[in-house]
Amino acid sequence: MTESVMTWEQGDTWYRIVGDLDPSAAQVPLVVLHGGPGACHDYTIPIAELANRTGRAAVLYDQIGCGLSSHMPDQPADFWTVDLFKTELTELLKHLGIAGRYNLVGQSWGGMLGMDYAIDQPAGLNTLGVCDSPARMDLWVSEANRLRAELPPGVDETLQRHEDAGTTESPEYQDAMQVFYDKHVCRVVPNPDFVTRSFAKLAEDPTVYYTMNGPANSTASGHCARGISLTTCMASQFRHFSSAAGTTKRLPRSSAKSPSEFRITSGSSLRKAATCRTSRNPSVSPRCSTASSPPTTESCTFIPPRVHHLRGKRGANGPRN
Repeated sequence: MTESVMTWEQGDTWYRIVGDLDPSAAQVPLVVLHGGPGACHDYTIPIAELANRTGRAAVLYDQIGCGLSSHMPDQPADFWTVDLFKTELTELLKHLGIAGRYNLVGQSWGGMLGMDYAIDQPAGLNTLGVCDSPARMDLWVSEANRLRAELPPGVDETLQRHEDAGTTESPEYQDAMQVFYDKHVCRVVPNPDFVTRSFAKLAEDPTVYYTMNGPANSTASGHCARGISLTTCMASQFRHFSSAAGTTKRLPRSSAKSPSEFRITSGSSLRKAATCRTSRNPSVSPRCSTASSPPTTESCTFIPPRVHHLRGKRGANGPRN
């Protein structure tokens, strides 16, 4: 295990390598993108350890603005953009010498970042795993509210009352939100240490989370809410989509059209395949629809705790490792 820091244009990014990182190894290295934004790497440690059991090297890192990386609480809101985190990921891949061949797995916001990154079709991206990530923020908000409405009597009412009053730091609100956490965030109670560490670090400096998501789970209002719809929809040429929930779809090359269609399924987290269409004309905005009914949120999503919350392109057609 190796830990170090990458210094780049915007600051320092801390990272950890689990296993022996060899760009030419038979097992393509895995880079893990944590959620939040701003939730730190700690709760994703089991993902890296699981990958390493198979002999695959894994990379964990704290995205800039959180954890052991540079904190910038005084930066203006427009500093914290999706492009900032995409640039950071690109620089890290180059720094580690694996930009030509790597796998990505992202959880929650990390999956959104991964999807947006994949749209650019980076040459070295081998596979993308998406865990518990919303394809559209409006659907995420509506589904989070649906789950809240199904909580025991009085819980959602308590949450809503304090959110309306701006008193989300009150113990009553925190206790009510814990009911939601225990049912839909982490069902291992009490939470494992690696989960509580991520929660604690996020609470220490929620700058990135507040800016990118906004202070409330049912009214996400930050950059993510305004800027991502299927993270601007999957480009037609990116014909491989790997979901940690279980399904990989490969579209034939003849399916590339304008506007183009990309169909994804991801196990239990999407009851129906979502169909997204994009136009190659940059003046035309992407639009998303579902094949039958909207996706539902059945799997756990990492939602920050006790902070105003909740909330490649491939070359040759060779084997994937």
